[in-house]
Amino acid sequence: KKSYKGTTTHTFAKKGRYTITVTGTDGVSDLVKTKTLSVKKYETPTIRIVALMPNPAGKDTKVEWITIENRSKKSVDLKGWSIATKSKTQTKNFTNHPITKSLTIKPGEKKRLTKKHAAFTLGNTRQYIELRDPRKKTLQSIRYKLEKSAPDDAVYTKTPGRPWTWSSAS
Repeated sequence: KKSYKGTTTHTFAKKGRYTITVTGTDGVSDLVKTKTLSVKKYETPTIRIVALMPNPAGKDTKVEWITIENRSKKSVDLKGWSIATKSKTQTKNFTNHPITKSLTIKPGEKKRLTKKHAAFTLGNTRQYIELRDPRKKTLQSIRYKLEKSAPDDAVYTKTPGRPWTWSSAS
């Protein structure tokens, strides 16, 4: 494929070994680089949101959190993953909040995401949340809708084999 953009990406449809040639030019001379690339099947790790706090006591900004659990057998760096949110049922599109810093989770470990990892905001009464892998594939969807604001410090938690429940943080 040809591209005249400063940055170009390509997704390979099949696994295998590929020879890639990149040519850059300034109009006077060309620079040619050739590399061999091995494309492997992407094994989707089992990463899940297991808890969240949308309404911490006091000011919510930068204090809301989401807990992620690694149920895979390998460590996973969440950089490049994202939390997508929307709060209105009429709105079709989610806002994607990429995890911009390296955050490695070991097998069986849980880590808390905050605004310093991804610039998400959680609604106190209603929210749609998606956990997306680096390919932008949705791995988990969560929704809550409350008649009134979630109590201060209430945690929405998921235990395997049970439905999501609200509980006190203490």
